[in-house]
Amino acid sequence: MCGISGFYNFSKKLDVVKSTSLLRSLLDHRGPDGHSTYLDDSVGLVHNRLSIIDLSENGTQPLFNEDGTLILICNGEIYNFLEIRKRLVGLGHQFSSHSDCEVILHLYEEKKGDIESTLNSLVGMFAFALYDKSVNKLILARDRMGIKPLYYSASNSFFSFASEVNPLVKSDLVSDQIDYSSLFEYFNLGYVPEPNTIYESIKSLSPGNYLQIDQHGVSKEWRYWDLPKKLNYNFKSVDEVTESIDDLLNRVVKDHLIADVSVGSFLSAGIDSSLISYYAANSHQNIPTFSAGFEGEPEDESIIAERTAGKINSEFHKFNLASDFFDGLDIHFKYLDQPFGISSALSLSRISNMAKSHVKVVLSGDGADELFAGYARHSHFPPTPYVNFLPLEVQKFFFKMGYKLTAKESLNQAFEELGRPSHFKYSDRLNLNYGPFQSSFLDASLEKKIDPFRYINRMGSIWNEYDNEDLINKMLFVDLKTSLVDEMLFKVDRMTMHQGIEGRVPFLDHRLVELAMEIPSKFKRSDLNGKLPLRKLVTKYLGADLGERGKTGFNAPLKKMISQDDKTNIRLGQEIEFLKSLDFMNSEKLIAFQTAIKKGDFNASQAFGLVSLANYFKKN
Repeated sequence: MCGISGFYNFSKKLDVVKSTSLLRSLLDHRGPDGHSTYLDDSVGLVHNRLSIIDLSENGTQPLFNEDGTLILICNGEIYNFLEIRKRLVGLGHQFSSHSDCEVILHLYEEKKGDIESTLNSLVGMFAFALYDKSVNKLILARDRMGIKPLYYSASNSFFSFASEVNPLVKSDLVSDQIDYSSLFEYFNLGYVPEPNTIYESIKSLSPGNYLQIDQHGVSKEWRYWDLPKKLNYNFKSVDEVTESIDDLLNRVVKDHLIADVSVGSFLSAGIDSSLISYYAANSHQNIPTFSAGFEGEPEDESIIAERTAGKINSEFHKFNLASDFFDGLDIHFKYLDQPFGISSALSLSRISNMAKSHVKVVLSGDGADELFAGYARHSHFPPTPYVNFLPLEVQKFFFKMGYKLTAKESLNQAFEELGRPSHFKYSDRLNLNYGPFQSSFLDASLEKKIDPFRYINRMGSIWNEYDNEDLINKMLFVDLKTSLVDEMLFKVDRMTMHQGIEGRVPFLDHRLVELAMEIPSKFKRSDLNGKLPLRKLVTKYLGADLGERGKTGFNAPLKKMISQDDKTNIRLGQEIEFLKSLDFMNSEKLIAFQTAIKKGDFNASQAFGLVSLANYFKKN
């Protein structure tokens, strides 16, 4: 786990020494254990190291093959590296380290430069840059699910890339012109969705993709892996599904425990982190677990988490917060390279800060909801009242004629709803507000600079990629390609990395993802609950009281603290005042929001989003 960055110099106009130095310093928080660079006439590669496997100097990157024609910098972990290494040694390859990432070099060499075959042989989370000096070609690649981030920007003079957005801007490699459509999407979502970023000139390399750069320019992105889109398994029951998941998840968690440093697990009262912690404890005796607590609040899950820790003989640690919700936010969000308005990120950073005193790797339960239909939104659309037994076109005719005869607006709305694309209906459940531009906090002068439907159109194109009739699995397909990457994985990566620890997400091992996406949704969710096979496993191993609990996560009593805690309320007010000073913000709407806060009639998520946005622009 590390930070990587670099460039391909087309015009030779770039001050390469200055650029490599700036990139290195701006990613130090991702690699506190050291740094190193590679530089020649065309390419610069910078690596900031967080040592996890092979802690010796031999594991320092960049890594080279035997004759020095291949150079690699990698952020991530290759969980099947021992198996690959053994095979390659048998074929005559000579390794200079015990680093898991070195297998990428020799695998690429053995496969005679076939990057797709190389990538599909890897099990893990990764983002890497591989420079093939013999043909003067640079290859960037990202893991299948997008667990590890990678951003890039291209101009006529040079191509640049980094693990985070800010190093590219602050090293003057790219323009800092804001993408106002991204800012608009932030107000709807609480984060900036890929492949776009908060800056117009920087894009994210998509999960499961790679691209190549040479003296002729930058290739388009190529996809080497995608989510399964057809149901091939012939499961006969939830019990059969549960048995398959039990076996595979147990093996996957064991693989994710591989490290030359101490490993722990995040643990809430939810079934996802409980299950991961259970399997981890089976392999690691007394594995430490980490949780957040809000004593006396309904959101306090630490009591149940501690009970689970006792069942698995885990060393339990918790962070308690009683007042001043935004305490330390400037420190916890110091290295956030894009605005991020999801309050659970602050809790995760606090837990990560606590965990770093005990471990250097921590497992997380993220991804289970998106694989096994864990959210309430993962359910069928309700049928149209009274006429749902009729064919769709007949229903449309019924409401259209009814409206013409009666002029009742309810009939017209019913007609329009029948004609709405399904992905619009699903977006309603994601709390997206893709209505008029005026619904945002942005100044009216920006309206012509914003595409308010950019994200919903992308969501629609993804929705239409999934050609199976299983509606709920279609919803999961969309989640895995959008909100999981844009929100969940962004949060896990940034909140763990800036604390100097590595976050791992076993549920998103592609072997488990491929199995889960080929399971019919009827074996994932009932009318009452999602994640049916996971609930069965938790009931089996940790008891029915936990297995039958409702969905939970690292939640916080934010609205109550804004209303009742002076420090929390004062900080919110200060940040809103700062936002009023920014020329792209709408002061009148911010004032109206302040009035709503005083009345207690406000959205706590929006409040946190404003605080986080202010924090970001104060730094940048």
